[in-house]
Amino acid sequence: MTITAIYTVVGVSGEKAINIKYLDTIDSSQIKQLRDTPIEIYDIAKYIEAGLYACNITNHFIASSKKLPILCLNVSYTKYTMRRIPLYKLFLYFTITDDNINSYDELLTKNIKGQFSMELFMENNNLEIDENISNYTTNDEFKKMLIDISKSPDMIDMCNNIISDEELKLSTLYADEFKQFTDIPVPINKK
Repeated sequence: MTITAIYTVVGVSGEKAINIKYLDTIDSSQIKQLRDTPIEIYDIAKYIEAGLYACNITNHFIASSKKLPILCLNVSYTKYTMRRIPLYKLFLYFTITDDNINSYDELLTKNIKGQFSMELFMENNNLEIDENISNYTTNDEFKKMLIDISKSPDMIDMCNNIISDEELKLSTLYADEFKQFTDIPVPINKK
């Protein structure tokens, strides 16, 4: 049996630094069930819902990447009960720039210096958000920043544009799917 350690990234108040906090150890066969930790779910607009999550990362990911996710915001279109349509994801990242980390143990015990950044992912594209993030303040401040961005008029307009495109795709798909039922002749009862 192989085990995997699960961690989360926590900012150091007033600095461009983080700590990596241990959460749990799981059997590696359970890695596909690993989920981020829900923080808050809220409505942005009618049928547009956002879920804010603290990112959980594995020891393997920490050892292989200098860019670590801290928070993730998933935004979805929820009009249809049976289908949620993902609109975009917004990530808050921390990129390690500290060259004084010489071992895995130091990575897990020291304050690690680096840079905070944000990226927007939608339809297989990513875009770095030019948001001035200097020092870490509090998790609440970072959560508020992501929520404020998601509720901005520009982001709501972007969501509405994606929704219009998705609605058009769905109506075309359903028209093709159910065409066979519109071509059925209606029997007439002659008495």
